[in-house]
Amino acid sequence: VIQTPDKKSAMYIAGLSFAVGDSHPDFAALDVGNFIFGGGTLSSRLGNRVRQKEGLSYGAMSHYTASPRDEASRFILYAICNPENMTKLDASIADELKKFLDEGPSLTELTDAQKAYLEAKKVDRTEDAQLAMQIVNGLSLNRKFDFYAQQEKKAGELSPDEVKAAFRKY
Repeated sequence: VIQTPDKKSAMYIAGLSFAVGDSHPDFAALDVGNFIFGGGTLSSRLGNRVRQKEGLSYGAMSHYTASPRDEASRFILYAICNPENMTKLDASIADELKKFLDEGPSLTELTDAQKAYLEAKKVDRTEDAQLAMQIVNGLSLNRKFDFYAQQEKKAGELSPDEVKAAFRKY
């Protein structure tokens, strides 16, 4: 706890690490699942629930990363809120995650997310830093660009059950 008496603000952070690298068969389902759950937009499940619907947070997101070198992943949830809302925020995030684990995404939700996810991947390749990182990783890991094409192909072919199964597994 860091006291800032002139600013009423609190930060919620939760995380989990597990053994999945970016070439693991479950990677695409976890990456797309994160995109749906809270991957950076207010239209995600997390954003819709705690910001739009309940007004508990100034912003809520999840972030998923998987190492290209090791079997290592991180899934992080975070939100900024008024400290008075922390208990409600914690309960809402836990409830939304439980719903996602129990039900998974709907087919419509997944289809919409896949389109947006794949478009975001295209945009990433227009940014010099992202493209440079793919080149560096490709050279050091002996990967060609078809590695990323195959990942995106798999992401576009996922079923709701595959996303749900991967999230439940980890």
